Amino acid sequence: MSVNNVVLVGRVSREPEARYFESGKKKVDFSIALQRPTKEKQVDFIDVRAWGDQVDTVNQYVRKGDMVGIIGRLEVDKWESQSGEKRSRTLVNCQRVELMPNGKKDQGDQGADSSDDYDPFA
Repeated sequence: MSVNNVVLVGRVSREPEARYFESGKKKVDFSIALQRPTKEKQVDFIDVRAWGDQVDTVNQYVRKGDMVGIIGRLEVDKWESQSGEKRSRTLVNCQRVELMPNGKKDQGDQGADSSDDYDPFA
């Protein structure tokens, strides 16, 4: 038995790009930034793909810099480039997008920066 479930909360780092197909299917691709809990404030950028009704939600409400929660599963996209190279990338196939409070720091707050407050878009 195997389990492939992913739950992520991060900021949208690339504007969502929707695509509509002649078959009636629709998808949207975007990425989110996730801070690693380290003092170096490293950030990972994760590609996300949503299908169906989630496309409309993302297109209408989600913008670069917004905080979102993602529930989905990991998938590996494989293809061959025009030059014949085999390529692949890992992404999250999103079953659910949750809009989160943006949680941006108050501009007047000059307190100490803790690693939990780090925002790569601030």
